[in-house]
Amino acid sequence: CLLSRGLGDVYKRQAHTALGHDHEYYKDPRHEHKAFHGVGGFVTSDQLGAFSSNSVYGSYSYNMLLVKSKKSTGQMYGFNGKEKHIGVRMIVGAHLGAVNQRIDRDRLIDYLQLTEQGYDPHLTDVGKSAWSPDGSLGTWIYSNSYYLGVAVRRLLANNVKLQGIDYQLSRHYNVMGGYKFMMSDFILFEPSLNVKFESGAIPSVDLNALLVYDNTYTNSHGSAHHKNKDMHVYVGGTYRYGAAVAFLIGGVIERKYELTYSFDLTTNKLGPYQKGTHEVTIGYRILPGSHFKTAEGHHHR
Repeated sequence: CLLSRGLGDVYKRQAHTALGHDHEYYKDPRHEHKAFHGVGGFVTSDQLGAFSSNSVYGSYSYNMLLVKSKKSTGQMYGFNGKEKHIGVRMIVGAHLGAVNQRIDRDRLIDYLQLTEQGYDPHLTDVGKSAWSPDGSLGTWIYSNSYYLGVAVRRLLANNVKLQGIDYQLSRHYNVMGGYKFMMSDFILFEPSLNVKFESGAIPSVDLNALLVYDNTYTNSHGSAHHKNKDMHVYVGGTYRYGAAVAFLIGGVIERKYELTYSFDLTTNKLGPYQKGTHEVTIGYRILPGSHFKTAEGHHHR
């Protein structure tokens, strides 16, 4: 086991946009069956003590109609039942990139003493890094009321050589789903389930709940109406079975700027050794007719 100073930070920057998809165009029911593409990319930096992992990815998705809605599209409002009925659609997507992993010698505790006393002969190469290709594949089925997704991360299951140690990355599988309950014209309650598992590890099961208030809606002509002021806020929580609890709070300001804060607290035997994870996400939305979206996230362990 390598000992190191400090906890860690994670940074992520991403951007994505739809191609061949215009907001006004798709409000017309004659065009709702059309498929369109999505492209984007993201970079991440994960620092945990002496260990760091940096990655860069490009992504692509294809969005298609599976089942055409039998309901009238009518006017477009904020939530389910009063928004445009989209039928059932499916997205198939993938991202491909590379990951760099590194151990920083300067952040190891008593590095010289450890190597001089021969506790770990692999530390002689500390400071070098290793690159490996990486990719993910997934699909997402959704309607106005529900969604279901399946994804595979670390799809290539590469062999990595770092500090004289050879190891293989295992594939991570995610299955997720949720349902949207309308409590009023402006309040939505969304429970969901996310199961993550990999070979040789105990599955991770997340039970989630999200409460959303949104008083912004648009009419059939696309003009915005407001009840007092634009307000889109949400609060939520997660229970990870036998491992952690988390909560989040966030909102969208002027329909463009999004800010979210979340806190994750470990509840298993590792709990006494850490003080939780704080995460702040800042996003900016470029409204129709441009669908380019960006987001920057940072969380601290």
